[in-house]
Amino acid sequence: MSKYKTAGMVVLLIIGWVTVSAAVPGIINYQGKINSEGTPYSGMGYFRFALVDATGATIYWTNDGSNPITTNVQVEVNNGLYSVMLGYSDGMVPIPGSVFTNEDVYLRIWFDDGINGMEQLVPDQRLGSSGYALIAETAFDADTVDGVHAADLEESSEITAGISAHAAIPDSHHAKTTSFTELTDSAMDAQIPDDISISNGTLHAMGTGNVGIKTSNPLMDLHVAGNIMATDVPEYYDNYQAVSAGLPTGAFYHTGDLLKIVHATPTITPTNLPTETPTATPTMMPTITPTETPSAGYLVSTDPIVGNMRYIPSGTFTQGSPSDEPGRGPNESPQFTHTLSRNLAVMETEITRQMWADLLSMQPSLPSDPTDLNYGSGMNNPVQNNTWYEAVLFANLLSIQNSYTQCYYTTDVFTPGTEITASNYTAGPFYCDFDADGYRLATEGEWEYFTRAGITGPFSSIEPNYSSSTCNTCYPSPALEVLNSIAWWCATGAPSNAVGLKDANPWNLKDVHGNVWEWCWDWYDATYPSGLVTDYTGPASGSSRAGRGGSWNFFARFCRSAQRDGNGPSSRLRNLGFRLGRTIP
Repeated sequence: MSKYKTAGMVVLLIIGWVTVSAAVPGIINYQGKINSEGTPYSGMGYFRFALVDATGATIYWTNDGSNPITTNVQVEVNNGLYSVMLGYSDGMVPIPGSVFTNEDVYLRIWFDDGINGMEQLVPDQRLGSSGYALIAETAFDADTVDGVHAADLEESSEITAGISAHAAIPDSHHAKTTSFTELTDSAMDAQIPDDISISNGTLHAMGTGNVGIKTSNPLMDLHVAGNIMATDVPEYYDNYQAVSAGLPTGAFYHTGDLLKIVHATPTITPTNLPTETPTATPTMMPTITPTETPSAGYLVSTDPIVGNMRYIPSGTFTQGSPSDEPGRGPNESPQFTHTLSRNLAVMETEITRQMWADLLSMQPSLPSDPTDLNYGSGMNNPVQNNTWYEAVLFANLLSIQNSYTQCYYTTDVFTPGTEITASNYTAGPFYCDFDADGYRLATEGEWEYFTRAGITGPFSSIEPNYSSSTCNTCYPSPALEVLNSIAWWCATGAPSNAVGLKDANPWNLKDVHGNVWEWCWDWYDATYPSGLVTDYTGPASGSSRAGRGGSWNFFARFCRSAQRDGNGPSSRLRNLGFRLGRTIP
């Protein structure tokens, strides 16, 4: 008997290439509902996905590119509902455009709630052809001298036009069924790299973004002049030339004014969709700009390499632990009032092996993944066994990759050319530009602040059974069920586990307690400053760098928000990794 039942599985949108060559992959935004043992499931779900034919015998695509599938996709499910970007989310391989040339494509899903095991869901979900869409880059409205529509094109007619993200093309503009010649690279106009042509009655595009077909609210009309070939318009005016020629800006004019592309402003605000993960140099996902001041834990952006980034507002808190907190150490004194003046965007999880692999593929000067595979070999397990130096280099290379200003330098004036690189990352000296917008390790104060998330007790969730008798054993009685729900520690098994499986703290950060310790920026000092302090970054020098959070093989007391430890920056430990943040406005 099936343990799981699906309900209300709906394909929201398919974004993919519809050209025959289909060289560039696409994305499917899929939403579904699932019950486990008859009850809507809530929590982290483990999925596997495949695109198959009607019989299920032909496999067009799987989430990890292998058959059978060996890698699970972690998706948070709330009251049975979940949403996933197939071909984009959680390290999945892109969907080849060739998939969309098949007449019938079905989505096959496997699910595991972490208790009852992996099971294939039935039936497979058919993807209707009306969901297919183009992908393109820049939005324009196309017009011509004579205003002929695409549906009225004669055989062998071709057009070129830049298309916009979230612009739609009405049905009537691609209803023609006669054969058309597809535009070739050699015929492409140099000023319009993202092109559209008509081939077998279908509009074709090259580029990135989202252009809907058969949408109910089109944002643009597409008009073309009949019998215009790319070879007939060998010259062009770009925007600057158009201005000097007295022509409107935002327009492209070809010789003889045979083809005119005019920029259009959409009248309907489309739903934001994530940008496709590039196959070469990735582009940073756009920051989500809230209309009001966001609350702590708000999703600032989804980074193409390190995932969700959560908003941590500036603020003031009490750092350190009170004298009566069970399991506290003398290095957590004195408590002091710490004001943090910078807003942060902080990774929702710790750096994973997949994130390391993704950055390494783009920035080959990054050393190989240092993880000790005997203590967590999954690609979604946290990286561990890395030095502090490697964490700093990773941060600078990620900043370069996503076009942010690097934070780490060898001088305290942050002079260009003195950044920490693969050639000097173990030598130093090390200075951090905390006001730069690049990636960096948190200071100890920042780490404790976002881990506490406004909670003054030992953990970011109230654990009623935590006491002096339960804090220093792997087998406490009574059990620490609240801690078990938020942390991997010695009571919940070894070794490290995939990130994001435990409950988040109040500011939507996961694994801040347990799993692996996390490197911080500060030199470790056994004492704290006293009084009122602003943006404390630790002592000016030392022999060890601070670590926070506890790990899979430590007692509960080591997972407390105030717990501190230090290790030499060249140390490699099987239970020590890191997460990154960024200073934001």
